Amino acid sequence: MGKIPVLFADDEMIVRVALNSMVDWEKTNFTVAATVSNGKEALDFLDKNSVGLVVTDLKMPEMDGIELARVLSENHFKGKVVFLTSFGEFEYARQGIKYGVSEYLLKSTITGEILLDALNKVAVDMEVSDEADCPGASFDGDEIREILKGSPVEINGDESLGRDYVIFDCYKKPDRTRESQGTPKMLASLIGEAMAGLEDTTIVPIDSMETILVMRARDAKDEKNDMRINKLRNSVRMYMNTSLFISRTDSFSNKRDMAWNIASLPSLRKYSLYAGDNLIVESMESIYIHDIKKGAGDEIRKICCLILKNDFAGAGTSLEILLDSFRGDMVNPDFVVEYLGQMQEAWQLIFGIYLEGKEEIKEEIDQAFLEAMTLEDYLLAFKRWMAVMETHPLKDTDYYLRSEIGPIMSYINSHVNEKISLGDLAAVVNFSESYISRLFKSEVGINLLTYINMRKMEGALFALLIEKASVKSVAGQMGFNDQSYFNRTFNQVYKKNPSEIQDYFAKLYK
Repeated sequence: MGKIPVLFADDEMIVRVALNSMVDWEKTNFTVAATVSNGKEALDFLDKNSVGLVVTDLKMPEMDGIELARVLSENHFKGKVVFLTSFGEFEYARQGIKYGVSEYLLKSTITGEILLDALNKVAVDMEVSDEADCPGASFDGDEIREILKGSPVEINGDESLGRDYVIFDCYKKPDRTRESQGTPKMLASLIGEAMAGLEDTTIVPIDSMETILVMRARDAKDEKNDMRINKLRNSVRMYMNTSLFISRTDSFSNKRDMAWNIASLPSLRKYSLYAGDNLIVESMESIYIHDIKKGAGDEIRKICCLILKNDFAGAGTSLEILLDSFRGDMVNPDFVVEYLGQMQEAWQLIFGIYLEGKEEIKEEIDQAFLEAMTLEDYLLAFKRWMAVMETHPLKDTDYYLRSEIGPIMSYINSHVNEKISLGDLAAVVNFSESYISRLFKSEVGINLLTYINMRKMEGALFALLIEKASVKSVAGQMGFNDQSYFNRTFNQVYKKNPSEIQDYFAKLYK
């Protein structure tokens, strides 16, 4: 069934994008032929293309809506014109009546429903054209969607496309804290803006997260395309408040190769883990894949031990080196994401105590991991976690207002391998045992014995992981004569027995 082509003219990009994306045009009797920024561009487009409706802003540079309506009227334009107006412009807009303007829409109140109702109203009895004659309809969008989903599609592999084409898969970073920004057409609208002026392009919205762009291979190689891509990335950051990732297929000139390239896009997309949002992931032929090296679990263990020793700078550097090694070796992204998930699980196991009572921060960090699409995203999430631990009141002896707390904590940290009595701590600050017990509980929120045991268990965990010592010897090192009591204390802090922790790390990537 034919559709009525619509041309939008407005000098504000955000308005053009909104008009193009606020309606699901595929479910209507209309199709968006183009969006332009002034009346002169509209006339240039109409010189080469036929449309049924022109929706134009009233005030634009170079040629405003009134002048555009006048020229169209004098040229016997067979379609109809709709004005977009702002408050206070109605008297000016009334000049359009003599040029046959059919409808007026107020910008501040327009919605998808209002726009569609207005178009339906003025398009009554209007003749429609075949959709294939409309710009941007070179490729079958439904066919592309089905291939991308992995659905069986009958393809005539020998059918030539006449030219060499490439496909750009444009997908934005997900935001799982709220509904996806924009409508399914918004990303497609921004792509249309960035690629305006290019002939023989097809834009296929997949959903609110992804849109496929098909263009001539020669245009993709044009140095101006880098400028178009940068414009697109910047527009997505500005209007959708997110990052845009792009992968590009090899060129193709027939239906068989087109289908193969489309089917390869989901695999190609994974490599945004390395490329980030500043590069374009290109053809599968340029990608070589390796597994994670045997014994990589030792790196998780070493980084955890650096944190246990409060060497946060060293832990951060080691993490950066580890992630760079994945990038350098081009390890299969699926394996890397799984590995980083295990690292996150290990951190949660032994450092989760530092996020207790900090639900907002915990949710923020969890969200960062959920949304991570690049190695840089994961690195920032881990470093955010380390920053919370480094400045946690249980680690920062300078956090408290009462001057006695710092020396007490410092003494415990320095004598963690020894038996520590209240008398020893009282002597450090020259106060009674009962006073420092009340003071510590009041200031820190936990009693002294709990804090001492936490510090001892961190020391024990370090020995268990880095020295791989026996549980019995570690208990002795921490001043526990009764191993069963040591095991119970360890379990209270880490929710696992010492031997279970050792087994957990021993099985990481062996």
